[in-house]
Amino acid sequence: MPAVPPKKASVILRLLDATDKELHAIKLEVAPSKLATPLQTYVERFARHYNRRCAPEDRVDAAALAAADAEGELDAAVPVGNLVDAQKTLRVVLRKAVVEEA
Repeated sequence: MPAVPPKKASVILRLLDATDKELHAIKLEVAPSKLATPLQTYVERFARHYNRRCAPEDRVDAAALAAADAEGELDAAVPVGNLVDAQKTLRVVLRKAVVEEA
């Protein structure tokens, strides 16, 4: 019997505005060999994808996006493989980071 190939993981990235309206979303399939890739890499890929499609004044900077999942804020330096759930899915909500003024 042939070996079953490992299931790919999915990373779903959604950009929300301040009123929780979805501005854009993409779903990326992640091969098992790429699960060690940091989340920041996928956030940067999302930003490039979004910036090619939006109006110039709506462009986002990947470094200025805050990532969170259902449990709270995510560290973008953590490998995606450490963040996926039992169904091999990671659902990430991106928002423009709020800069607190001193």
